Amino acid sequence: MIPTDLSPLHALQGRSFVHLIAQVGPSQSSGPAPGGHPGAPGAGGAASPLGSMLPLLLFGVIFYLMVFRPMSKQRKDQEELNKSLRKGDRVVTRGGVIGTVTGIDDHEVVLEVAEKVRMKFTRASVEQKYERPADKTAETPTATAEKK
Repeated sequence: MIPTDLSPLHALQGRSFVHLIAQVGPSQSSGPAPGGHPGAPGAGGAASPLGSMLPLLLFGVIFYLMVFRPMSKQRKDQEELNKSLRKGDRVVTRGGVIGTVTGIDDHEVVLEVAEKVRMKFTRASVEQKYERPADKTAETPTATAEKK
């Protein structure tokens, strides 16, 4: 059976989902106003303040969870890394330079990147501690075939 009265669907045409959510609220009931009279104050079509603020609050919560929370966690991890740096640690800078820490002060780190080649970096530019990848030649099928 095909519906013949499509006027409610035409009323929704061109409206966004957020707009439709903002219109939903307790003030849009089909019954009389709390005073019992259909013409009493509060019976009009005024949107609820909570209903109109709901999309904004929802957007704020999603923005916090997707942007601010991961940034604060990353900043906390970076501070822990900077506090744990010691001489002899192998580190990687944000630019991809791998070196061994040979000197540290409050703001700078001295890395030895090659024999007798030292470079200064800010502590904030140290991205992570570096661990060499395991030697994978023993695990490859060609290496095991060559051994036989």
